[in-house]
Amino acid sequence: MDCCFSFNRIRSRLDVSCSWYLLSGAFLLLLGTQNALGDDKFNPEGSPGPLVICGGGLLPTEIREKFVELAGGKHAKLVIVPTANPRTDRDQNFDLFLEPWLHYELSTIDVIHANSREEAGQANFSRILQEATGVWISGGNQSRLADRYLDTEVEAEIRAVRGRGGVVGGTSAGAAIMSRVMIADGFARPQIETGFDLFPDAIIDQHFSQRNRWQRLVAAMKTNPHRVGVGIDEQTALVVLGRRAEVMGRGKVLMHLSADDSGHPLVREFSPGEALDITSWRRAARNAVVQQYPLPSPQSPRVASGSLVFTGGGEVPDSVARRVMDLAGGPDAPIVILQAGEPNAQTQTHDDPFAQALQPFGPKRVVFVQPKNKSDVDQPETLELLREARAVWFGSGEKWRWIDLYEGTQALPLIRQVLERGGVVGANAEAASLQSEMLMRANPLGSPETVALGYERGFGFLPGTAVDRHFGEKKGFDELLSVMKRYPQMMGVGIDESTALIVSGSTGQVHGKGNVHFCNTGNSNNTSTQELNVKSPVVADEPLVWQRVANGESYDFQNRRLVEIVTVDPGQR
Repeated sequence: MDCCFSFNRIRSRLDVSCSWYLLSGAFLLLLGTQNALGDDKFNPEGSPGPLVICGGGLLPTEIREKFVELAGGKHAKLVIVPTANPRTDRDQNFDLFLEPWLHYELSTIDVIHANSREEAGQANFSRILQEATGVWISGGNQSRLADRYLDTEVEAEIRAVRGRGGVVGGTSAGAAIMSRVMIADGFARPQIETGFDLFPDAIIDQHFSQRNRWQRLVAAMKTNPHRVGVGIDEQTALVVLGRRAEVMGRGKVLMHLSADDSGHPLVREFSPGEALDITSWRRAARNAVVQQYPLPSPQSPRVASGSLVFTGGGEVPDSVARRVMDLAGGPDAPIVILQAGEPNAQTQTHDDPFAQALQPFGPKRVVFVQPKNKSDVDQPETLELLREARAVWFGSGEKWRWIDLYEGTQALPLIRQVLERGGVVGANAEAASLQSEMLMRANPLGSPETVALGYERGFGFLPGTAVDRHFGEKKGFDELLSVMKRYPQMMGVGIDESTALIVSGSTGQVHGKGNVHFCNTGNSNNTSTQELNVKSPVVADEPLVWQRVANGESYDFQNRRLVEIVTVDPGQR
């Protein structure tokens, strides 16, 4: 097979920050460069530097040891910020603040304290922070920290410590100062001031259970519904590493949203040893105030133009690859296969099931694109590929990572435009759910819940649906039913392995060895539909109907019934 584009011709069109690799046959690979930090405030990967956020009281040894470890152990260069304590203005003896850390083998340990904002603003005052690998902010009155250091070089240098991978920790007032919306004082009616924003999109409260601060946090959240409330008990820490956080110590950490996707307040407690994904909570807080989701009335599952392909896992049926090629316009049609692997993972394009299925049919213009972060997604050469594409395929990658990469980019509308101009968009099994309105099994921590906090929304190419894969093999009936119980306005679609559903207009045709299972409320008028005997809870106020559609059969989404049998080439799998 000859490649339609020569390597040199393509390479000359690209920015030097991206690399293209010519593979065997007609396949090309585009790898984006990785931006180590990025300036995006909502960077889903979080800051490279950890946070150790403590709720006050006597800190357990393991929390201090964890902080020292994150600061570099015996190579740690630690700076203590004791300013929150009023005695620091009267007594320049800082032994009380240094003493807990003198038991550890450190490279250096220093103190930075300003008696006034003017002193903090003096030239070279903050230079001691420039080589620090760890900064510890002691307890006291958080307003003192804000008054003296907010928007000064001290705050900038503390932020820079995290930017180069160092750790910032704090307890009591030192924890409160870490959120931009800072609870400074008050009980039922909190006094709100401005903090450092080291923990974006959060409101942190400390001494939480011991001082009964639930009502105070709720009140703060009412005026800031797009933020995540974080309540930390004494002798407890929330240790944040990138997007992942873990609870340490003796108490609990409470996470609170003013509203989840159903519009109800959400509260969860995490005990020592439990982990959570901070990005999921931030996304959920943001999503809850953007728009109601899902819409209360059922949306019609229809592809207005073009075709969508959903696969259920395993091999991609030959008939599907052939059909995609035909829908795209034949062997000369430009096809883009997107990958969403981990940033440092090496792409194995030859392992992609769709690419393997395509090869026998002689495609001449296939390009692999693997962005490593959100900025790579919108590289000019990638956008140009999508503008020209007749087919786009979502390949390997975790569902949550696809959302992190593509949501809010210029690339996503261009993928929709492939459909609008009559092209085809499809996905391997793990990414199939992306194309539906509701995203399933997308927890970044790998937890088993069917609909994950903050990652409930797919790209919505097929509205009104929730699509699941490996369906019959993993006996996903009860799990899909649980989704239908919570969201009865959705139609559930479960796809078996080695099976695909190709949707054009409001009709979906099944290809492959297995079946596609449709679950919806209401009665079907088609007596030829096979109903499955599944012991599951009743959904909403209407009966559930399961409809199983086999290879060669088609399903009418609008009327929710099986349509005429279609003869399929016996050469298919």
